[in-house]
Amino acid sequence: MTIEIVDQGRNNVLDVDPKFLEIQSGKIIFSGDDNTLRIGEGCAMRGGQIQIWNGSKVEIGSGCLLGFIDIFANRGAKIQVGKNVGFTWTVKLHAHEFGILTVGDECLIAKDSLITISDMHSIIDLRTKERINPAANVSI
Repeated sequence: MTIEIVDQGRNNVLDVDPKFLEIQSGKIIFSGDDNTLRIGEGCAMRGGQIQIWNGSKVEIGSGCLLGFIDIFANRGAKIQVGKNVGFTWTVKLHAHEFGILTVGDECLIAKDSLITISDMHSIIDLRTKERINPAANVSI
């Protein structure tokens, strides 16, 4: 088992223990430029994927069990996971727009959870022509 890395950009930063890449399984995808992924020591990943696009940043603290994680960060978004966090099987952390999604230290997130900073569908006020459901930061 290994982590597959796809880098489709420039100036992308991958800061992980080389052992993590060798003994865990899943996929890391960088799309676009100036993205950052940091994964702390002692983390485990049993599959899934981490996608980081267009100047976004994902930071995962040490000692995390990522299970079969699905992380997606786009448009300059930032996803921060604290230390000793456990994700039970399939959990989705999505930041499709600019904003910050934070999971604090020592949280346990159940399988089939979706945590996102937006619903990815703009709702426009017909009178003002302004979006009434913008992305917002999420902190757990």
